[in-house]
Amino acid sequence: MTRRILEANENYSQLEWGLVLDMKKASHRELYLVLSIICMMALAPMARAENANAPARDASAPVITIKNHVFDPAAITIPAGQKVKITVKNEDAEAAEFESFELNREKVVPANDAISVYIGPLDPGNYPFFNDFDPNKTKGKIIAK
Repeated sequence: MTRRILEANENYSQLEWGLVLDMKKASHRELYLVLSIICMMALAPMARAENANAPARDASAPVITIKNHVFDPAAITIPAGQKVKITVKNEDAEAAEFESFELNREKVVPANDAISVYIGPLDPGNYPFFNDFDPNKTKGKIIAK
């Protein structure tokens, strides 16, 4: 199916890496295989770049629980400079809303349910959050170190 380029003529199509296909002799399956390999090679760098921005996968991912209109724990520490997934569980009979102006996040947590919130990457510092449905009582903060 493939040959090294010795000389190009009208019967051959040149590919970037120095191989040619005899277009008259190649089957559809062979052409499909070569095109598939080209596509995979072209898309591989994008997959690596996407994985570099993926959230940190840690078995000890932070969990914040809302119970009796209080965040528990009221403060969590996450690594600065990394994207982190935080789970917010609502054990109350009413819906709550995880909100933070500094984090630019606002997400409703249904009663007796949980949500995931992706945070970061953050600069070191404190980032307050609150329950918008009960902003005076239910408060907490994320500490990025």
